[in-house]
Amino acid sequence: MKSTRLHQARLLMLREAMTAEAASLAVGYASPSQFNREFKRLFALPPAAEVARMRRSFALPPAASGCAVRVFALSGRRGFPGVLDMPASGRHYQGI
Repeated sequence: MKSTRLHQARLLMLREAMTAEAASLAVGYASPSQFNREFKRLFALPPAAEVARMRRSFALPPAASGCAVRVFALSGRRGFPGVLDMPASGRHYQGI
């Protein structure tokens, strides 16, 4: 679960140009410092350096405009992972 959230945050920073703090909050971290620590432990680089490395190393097509964004969220009393599909309009949510 932790690895999935960190990979999702990395994609948000890369594709949506989010800051590390915004991406950490988007994937469910309450503490940006904890996010940075765990990110560096997994990827061996701080978030900004990892995103810069990926931009230099890979040609990544931009996210298609108007397509749905899949956001991982915690749901339920015990924090079981869930996925929300958010259409480009951001108005409707459908749990999967």
